[in-house]
Amino acid sequence: MTLQSATLLLALLVALLSLFPIAGWTERICAAAMLLPLALGLNDLEPVSASLGFEPSLLLRATMELACLLGLLHAAFASDRWFPLVMSAAALIGVVARALAFSGLGGAQLPLLQMSALPLLVMAIALGGGIATQAVARSLSNASA
Repeated sequence: MTLQSATLLLALLVALLSLFPIAGWTERICAAAMLLPLALGLNDLEPVSASLGFEPSLLLRATMELACLLGLLHAAFASDRWFPLVMSAAALIGVVARALAFSGLGGAQLPLLQMSALPLLVMAIALGGGIATQAVARSLSNASA
């Protein structure tokens, strides 16, 4: 198992974890926004791209990552939680890298920035931390009552 496939699997598991009742609406919005770059990352895997036969264009990738960034920014400014801002920063790296590739100004390090696994790893860790703090806060409030 490669690092990219392990990261994508971790991101998918954390996104599925947000479906349980321990997660609030902010976590669910962030998980839904994270599914857009996750789908792009899954398509980058060799077996998936070979079986689907679909190669998304650079404009489609940039649009999906921009939609992810806007969804995460909406969740960050609508709630008083810290993890959507961390997820937004990770999504911003992907959007800037796609914009550089689209403009033709990218250098030799641009393929490293365009890897979907590293921003998704940051997003998955931040979302998992957000779900964990929500569950701990809820259990502490139930214990004191």
